[in-house]
Amino acid sequence: MPTVVLMDASLSMTRPVSLEQCSEELQRKNLAVAGLTMLFEHMANNYRLEFTSLVAFSSLWELLVPFTRDYNTLQEALNNLEDYDKTCLEAALHGVSNVVQQEWGHACPTQVVLVTDGSLGIGKGSLRHSLQTLKGRPEDKKFPLPFPFPAKLFIMCIANAEELQMTDTMHNLEQLLQLNGGDGQIFTMEGQLCLKSVQVMFGCVCQPRSFRPTLHVYFSGWKLNLKLVETTQAPGPFSGT
Repeated sequence: MPTVVLMDASLSMTRPVSLEQCSEELQRKNLAVAGLTMLFEHMANNYRLEFTSLVAFSSLWELLVPFTRDYNTLQEALNNLEDYDKTCLEAALHGVSNVVQQEWGHACPTQVVLVTDGSLGIGKGSLRHSLQTLKGRPEDKKFPLPFPFPAKLFIMCIANAEELQMTDTMHNLEQLLQLNGGDGQIFTMEGQLCLKSVQVMFGCVCQPRSFRPTLHVYFSGWKLNLKLVETTQAPGPFSGT
C-alpha cells in the first residue's frame, strides 16, 4: 500500500515551543521533522519495498518527492523544507488526490499521513470555511474528501489535545475523518511539546495496528510536495481494520 506524507509548511509551523516545555529552542516544524525522520527510518527498516511520496503545502501545494523507495531522498527533501504562508488544507487534499490518481489510479488502497500543528488557516481558504460551505458546491468545486480511492487518513498534530480543544480545531479535524468514511485516526502529543513527546506520538502510528506498508506523506506549506511509496505486492482488497 503506497503512502503519502503531507507536511504543513505554513508560517504557523515556525512558532517556537515554549522554553517551559522544552530545554532547546525549537519550532513546531523541528518537532514535525523529528517525528517524520523516525517514521522514515521505521519504513526503511521494515517496509523497504513500499513506495512513499512527500508533499508540502500552505496556501498552495507542491510535490517534493514522487513515489519512491529511496528514503535518503525523502529525508533530504524534508531537511530542506522551506517556510511558506497561510494554511489551506482543502488545496492540499486536492493535491494528494491528484498525486495518487496519476500514479495509481482509483483502485489502489493508500495511506495518507497529514502532519500539521492544527492551525485551520484564516478566511476563505481556511478549513473552517471549507467545512461550512460543503453543500451547494458545483461539481468542479467539490471538497476532496472522501478520496476517490480507498484511503486511510492519519492526522499527526504537533500540539496537545488540551491546546486543540481550546478552539473548534479538534471538531474540524474529526470532520475530516468522517468525510473520508471514518477510516483513520487523529494523534496528538501528550503533555509538554518536546522531542520525547513527538517521538512517543509517532511511535504510536508506527504500530502495526495503526500503520500499514505503503504510506503517503504531505506537508502543509506553499508549493511543497514530497512523494514516497513502497509496495511489497500487487494491491489486494482494502480492509478498513
